[in-house]
Amino acid sequence: MGEFNMKTSCLYLCLVFLSILILITSFTIQWIMNSVQFGLNGVGVMSLVEGGMKISGKTYLMNNLYASRISSSPGIPLRLLSDENVSININNKNSNLNSDLLLDKTGLTMAASKFSVFTPNKKILFSTSSAGTVIGSEKLVLTGLGGVSVKGSLATKAVRSPAGYSLSLSSPTSSLSLLAPAGVSISSQSGSVQLAALRDVKFRARGHNSQFKIDAGTIRLPRLPEMKTSHQMPSHHKIRGNASHSHPGVHKKQQEDSQAVYQLCICRSGRLFLSPALSHCVADSHVCRDT
Repeated sequence: MGEFNMKTSCLYLCLVFLSILILITSFTIQWIMNSVQFGLNGVGVMSLVEGGMKISGKTYLMNNLYASRISSSPGIPLRLLSDENVSININNKNSNLNSDLLLDKTGLTMAASKFSVFTPNKKILFSTSSAGTVIGSEKLVLTGLGGVSVKGSLATKAVRSPAGYSLSLSSPTSSLSLLAPAGVSISSQSGSVQLAALRDVKFRARGHNSQFKIDAGTIRLPRLPEMKTSHQMPSHHKIRGNASHSHPGVHKKQQEDSQAVYQLCICRSGRLFLSPALSHCVADSHVCRDT
């Protein structure tokens, strides 16, 4: 009888111990679930939604994050924070790096075969690749004090300066060419157009029936060479009358008027020179030299 009571007491003690252990385990599991905010929809700030996972609040990633899409809730901005850098890598089908975006303390670095910027209406604003660069904005404003340096060629419909500023096209160490199959037009609406060169300025029309036209109210060639001639004035151009009756002032004014008017002469080489109005177009080899 005593042995039976001993076994029964041991059994009760085991049941009590197991009950206490189950209670402790239940409380521990409940505490852990409450600590990590475990629920039917997720764990803590992470909840399972249709098509993915939703994270509420701040999330710290200790390693890599793999996702096909990262977006924020409507009306809430998305922020990516990092102490050193933020790197976004895109691999191709062979798991090789195809595009890379690195944002660090020094700046933004991107490696890709093409970079494009579009408007909300899908109109291209800027696109660049190894094939070329396209700027699709209606107006391009460059505010740098050093201007724009183009190493190759520039193809454009129009080059204009802002209102109130001058436009300058220069090549410091080489030549500057303006080429167009249909023609080149240089015009100034309210000012003058000046062409200056250290050496020669040449105008050439290559066509068979080409013409060189100057449409202006006044044409001035101020620095043409003047040929001094010793030929006498022809008799039918001389001032008639008695020299004793001619007024000295009138004779002096007539001489000044005759010196203010010249005739324009041309050499065989095409060089222009001036000759007195009442003389012949006769020049020596020094005036009509080829160079």
